[in-house]
Amino acid sequence: EKVLAAGPAYVNVAQKVKSALRQIDRVLDVFEPGQLALSFNGSKDDTVLMHLFIEACKHHPTHSFTHIQPVWFRDKEQEHPEVLHYMTATAAQHFMHRHDLMRTPAEENQESANRLWTMPVASDSQDFIDAVIYLSQQT
Repeated sequence: EKVLAAGPAYVNVAQKVKSALRQIDRVLDVFEPGQLALSFNGSKDDTVLMHLFIEACKHHPTHSFTHIQPVWFRDKEQEHPEVLHYMTATAAQHFMHRHDLMRTPAEENQESANRLWTMPVASDSQDFIDAVIYLSQQT
């Protein structure tokens, strides 16, 4: 609806957004809350996907965006300061548990807790594989 409100030039974009939201809704139907992860590194593609998931979760009967675990595969060797700033701001805006949610004892005195998992990886593909294995064992 928001895309269509931008004008007739965006009709094709609106159709693609609707199609993407339908696909995400199907994924949400298949997986239980807490079984999905979203790889997020601050790129334009990841940012669009994150916003699509946020929108889909608003309308889904069993999922909220807090049920989806965001993961950042962080390569400090290839990181620009602007990316770090964007990731910090995005985490504060979209990946925080608020004070009214249950928290671990270590988080009790915090007003909110960041739920973005940061997995350090180097350019070596084995680091990425090790990180994915670790994540699969944690969920």
